[in-house]
Amino acid sequence: MTEDPDSADIYVTPGEEAYEKGWEAYSSDHYAEAVQLFRQAANEAPDQPDYAYALGIALEANQQNEEAIHAFEQAIHLLLTLEDKVRAGMLQKMAAGHILKIKTGQWGGATNTQEAA
Repeated sequence: MTEDPDSADIYVTPGEEAYEKGWEAYSSDHYAEAVQLFRQAANEAPDQPDYAYALGIALEANQQNEEAIHAFEQAIHLLLTLEDKVRAGMLQKMAAGHILKIKTGQWGGATNTQEAA
């Protein structure tokens, strides 16, 4: 959420709104809807790693594995620019774990993001 410079109210961008609705759809097992909403969020803010990661999660749940791999790879790339290196590292490992799970059926084993890619 960002502040609208013309008011004291909190302004929610279209990407943020789609992202929040995407998690609502995902948590209700409406994966196709979550994919659409997360894709909308990622299109609104293509430099936002959380949106790419969430899209990967929804695509994987919707069994769109090749697209999920691409979204997780995009998230890993975008996370390289994150200032919070601890958070970035954690999310990179999680994204790499998802890629490995899609490719091999097993979670774990990747010690860095390059092994899963």
